[in-house]
Amino acid sequence: MSDIKTCFTSRFENGVLMEADFSQLEVVGLAILSQCPNLKEDILNGVDMHCRNAEFLFGIEYDIIKAGHDRGEARYSKMRQDAKGPGFLLNYGGGAALMAKNTGLPQSQCQRFIDNFYIRYYGVKEYQDAVMEEVKSNRKPSRRKTEKGYPACSGYQTSITGRRYVFYEFDGHRPGETSFSPTQMKNYSVQGFATGDIVPEVLGRLFRKVYEIGAQDNVKLIGTVHDSIVLDVSTEFQHKIVAEMVQSIMESAPKWMKERFGIEIDLPLKAEVGYGKTWAECK
Repeated sequence: MSDIKTCFTSRFENGVLMEADFSQLEVVGLAILSQCPNLKEDILNGVDMHCRNAEFLFGIEYDIIKAGHDRGEARYSKMRQDAKGPGFLLNYGGGAALMAKNTGLPQSQCQRFIDNFYIRYYGVKEYQDAVMEEVKSNRKPSRRKTEKGYPACSGYQTSITGRRYVFYEFDGHRPGETSFSPTQMKNYSVQGFATGDIVPEVLGRLFRKVYEIGAQDNVKLIGTVHDSIVLDVSTEFQHKIVAEMVQSIMESAPKWMKERFGIEIDLPLKAEVGYGKTWAECK
């Protein structure tokens, strides 16, 4: 964690900063969008996704890694830690080459990780393929050009909430060849749904609730960071009560998304709330 977070403190004399964070929101969002049976099942069963990814990466059974990590055994905890980078990159749409470059792992091992992931979560692969096919089916000329000066066509994908993501082609490997970025096409709808749809919807509900209970002088909404919401809370307005209120509103996101967009979310959206004298001390 960056030391810069220690610079952020409450504006209130005896106040606290509060950070409310969704748990694995992008993974849950991917499961909702893809309706992948195995991914939904793992989320409902409380599977540790980092341990699952370690299974894909190192070829060791999930139960062995999870049990070893829970016992505090360094070998298995390191496997879990080492699997975080590839797991995040895959969620962001990265391929084996990018994964190897960013993690320092052999590209062959990264490709094995990706293959194993898609074998279990085949519904995710089907969803991503459908998104990429939609973008390509809408391909048309645009006014843009690639870095090498070639015409770049555009294409779009319409999200579950009606948001339209427009993509432009990049230079390919051969002169004059252009193509859309698989990374962008796989990533935009998931990131947009999690942090572009769910988090702002919750933020709006929270803002209204603060004014509804007359707490606007004691509770200040500072902003969002990916899938978390940061607040400044005066101790005059009991921060434990605020924490419970924030958590309740965040975990009610399925209800809000159904009211707003008519979307049925059949997975729990868990949230954790921490607070402290500085942003870095939020526990």
